[in-house]
Order: sequence, then structure tokens, then C-alpha cells
Amino acid sequence: MTRLIFSGIYDELPNLKIITHHMGGMVPFYAGKIDLGFNQIFHGTTQKNPVAEKAGLKKRPADYYRMLYADTSLNGSVAATRCGHEFFTTGHCLFATDAPFDAEQGRMLIRETINAVNGLEISKAEKDRIFAGNARSLLKLN
Repeated sequence: MTRLIFSGIYDELPNLKIITHHMGGMVPFYAGKIDLGFNQIFHGTTQKNPVAEKAGLKKRPADYYRMLYADTSLNGSVAATRCGHEFFTTGHCLFATDAPFDAEQGRMLIRETINAVNGLEISKAEKDRIFAGNARSLLKLN
């Protein structure tokens, strides 16, 4: 994801839709560090990231990460689902699991991921978007 973002692909193709796996991996968990690159510590300021500038990015790195879509494949972890949802927001979360890769041929992962999404403190309409609406819209399905 970082290589894609720093390649400038979103500046070139701002309407590009990319779905990441496992709720964006570590992205939501290190969201506070996204804009703080290592070189910034020594050569930048709070508002200036030398690596992002060298790459020619037009926005802050975190803004590009939020353009990604993230699936809910987190083995039913409520805390991780909550963290990912907070970062990506309802409109960029899509229901997915790692089924059939569990001891119940996928039933456990599906069940627990449904429970994790239902455990979010959001409206039923937002949950419906995560379960199906966002995928239908993104994939242009009826």
C-alpha cells in the first residue's frame, strides 16, 4: 500500500479504487505515525514530510491511506474491527472473511466476523453498507 501511495498513483488516478486486505493491515494501528516519516524526524517539521515531498505527493500520506478500501477479514476481532472502522469509516469498509480457513470450514470466521461488524456502535444502515452496500456500489452490482 505504501509503495502504491508513494508512487503517486492516486495523484495520477484520483478515482482509483483499491481494496486492501485485513482492514488495511497495520495502517489503522499506526495511523498517528503515517505522516511522521523517519526522515521527517531529522529533516522535516510537523507539517513537512521530506519523503512525501520527494515523491511529489500533493496531499499528506494519511489522506491517501484513507482513500483505500478495507475488508473486515480480521478473524472476528471486535477491537481490530473497531479500530479499522474508525480509520477507514463506514464508506470504505467491505465485509470479507478468510473462510474457509478455519476448523469449521469457514463457518466460524463468517460467524465471528458478522459478530464483530454487528458489535460496532453504528446504525443498522451503516452495518448494511459494510455487509453488502459498499461492495455493490464499488463493484457496480445491482
